[in-house]
Amino acid sequence: PLPRLPGRHQLANAAAAIRAVKAAGFEVTERMIEKAMTTVEWPGRLQRILTGKIAEMAPKDAEIWIDGGHNPGAGEVIAEAMAGFEEKTPRPLFIIAGLINTKDPVGY
Repeated sequence: PLPRLPGRHQLANAAAAIRAVKAAGFEVTERMIEKAMTTVEWPGRLQRILTGKIAEMAPKDAEIWIDGGHNPGAGEVIAEAMAGFEEKTPRPLFIIAGLINTKDPVGY
């Protein structure tokens, strides 16, 4: 199965993780891979916010996403992932990204 995480780049990330675990000498079954792909979570990385104060403050039917990416490469991946979302109904989209002052917000 495909990774549950959004973004096409997650296919390569999942494949690299599986190879790394196997290279470290661990036995990995197809069932383990299937469970990992369907249950994986990475809080703060292209994470959709569905509940809480921020969700309550947003316009009706808006999508809110947060991401802790902090470099131009992360910005490109986020833009690609957002462009790949199937838009069935026009609606507001909010992205909340956090960068510290040593990062490149313009490049991001």
